[in-house]
Amino acid sequence: MDFQLSVSHALPATTNEIFLSQDAYIVGFPFGMEITVGKETADFPVPLVKKGIISALFLSSSDNVKYFLVDAYNNPGFSGGPLICLKNNNPMHPQVIGVISSYRFEWKSVIDKNGKVTDLKYQSHANLTVAHAIS
Repeated sequence: MDFQLSVSHALPATTNEIFLSQDAYIVGFPFGMEITVGKETADFPVPLVKKGIISALFLSSSDNVKYFLVDAYNNPGFSGGPLICLKNNNPMHPQVIGVISSYRFEWKSVIDKNGKVTDLKYQSHANLTVAHAIS
């Protein structure tokens, strides 16, 4: 039996009218996790949603947005998912502005139990998600 799971809204794919520091949402299935609501979603998996802000817009030579850095903690499983903004902060007007591709990390030093910095390094999440513009 076919039936609609939720209300239907237009979901344009565009980078028009976005701006630096705008709220942004990443959607995906980190570590294979999903929300299973049961009968309310007819047992279809529901992705997790995380919120951040657009920290940087990188433009191409033709002044089109090429990619974004989003201040949002990304995990494996969000890659390939949408980057969504709300036009005029209106939840009735979401738009897909990009596709999540990766996250940035930084190298940090390992400190021993005496507080001395060692030669060992580890990767630490830099809290920056990389997304390519939908265009």
